[in-house]
Formats: sequence, C-alpha cells, structure tokens
Amino acid sequence: MPHKKVCVFAGDGVGPEVTAEAIKILSVVEKHTDLTIDFQQKLMGGCAIDATGNPLPDDSLACAKAADAVLLGAVGGPKWGTGKVRPEQGTNFSEKWINVKDY
Repeated sequence: MPHKKVCVFAGDGVGPEVTAEAIKILSVVEKHTDLTIDFQQKLMGGCAIDATGNPLPDDSLACAKAADAVLLGAVGGPKWGTGKVRPEQGTNFSEKWINVKDY
C-alpha cells in the first residue's frame, strides 16, 4: 500500500479554504485506492510571519523537503503591506530549496 507525505501550506486569505477542499478531494482518492496520505499542516506566508516573524519557518521548510508533495494555498494580503518581511518571501525560499514552481 503506497504511503505519501504531503506538506500543506494553507497560507493566508482564501488559502485555508482552498487547501481544505483539495484535501477533501484527495481523501476521496484515498478511499477508492490503496493510497494513504499523511497531511502535515505547516505555516507559510503571513500567518507564519504573525506566529514566528519568518514567512517560512525552519520546521516548515524541513517538512516540505521531507514530503513527497507540497500543497500550497494562497499567501499574502494587505495586512502585511510592503514591509521588509513579506509573506511571498516564503515561496521564494521554496523555489530555491525544494524546487517549487508555479505552473
């Protein structure tokens, strides 16, 4: 039985709603196949800045590196403006370290 780890970055704004729906769909896939998925929720973006001061905390990056896949919601919003530390900087780190690209 295949087992996969998915690191989930729900992020900000509509991100948590979108990723919740994606997880529901993937859970249906689990029910109808022999696949099992371990969803690991981590912080990235504005919510990470609020909680830790860092748009991509070390434990979040470690989770993404160890995962078979990364599910990314939305990051950013007017709350974080254009300061020195911005939510989208979390995605910049992900492109460098785990080769995540927008398609």
